[in-house]
Amino acid sequence: INKPLLIGQGANDPRVKIAESDQIVDAMISVVGITVRQSGPNPFGIGSKVMVRVGDVTHVRFIEAGSSSLSSGGPPLAHVGLGMADEIDRIDIRWPDGAVSSIDSVPTRSQLVIVRD
Repeated sequence: INKPLLIGQGANDPRVKIAESDQIVDAMISVVGITVRQSGPNPFGIGSKVMVRVGDVTHVRFIEAGSSSLSSGGPPLAHVGLGMADEIDRIDIRWPDGAVSSIDSVPTRSQLVIVRD
């Protein structure tokens, strides 16, 4: 089975080169970064479950303390790689108390801040 080879450009550039059948094609890899906010004693939603659905695939991430890759201990966030998708069908946030917030038809290649109603 022949699989394409992905060659990354760098941390701040989502473009990759796809080498397939002796051809190299520029492509944009879809990524979304999600932070959540709510009022009360847990404003960063630590413990929230983030579910991102694209087609038949659901990606699950959890908002955890210390989950930022920033050396300064930036805000907790969830990164989700989505391949070549241009749109997210649905994002569900299950908050620590069990309540659920949902958003439909979200563009990829973005940084989102989801604020609980």
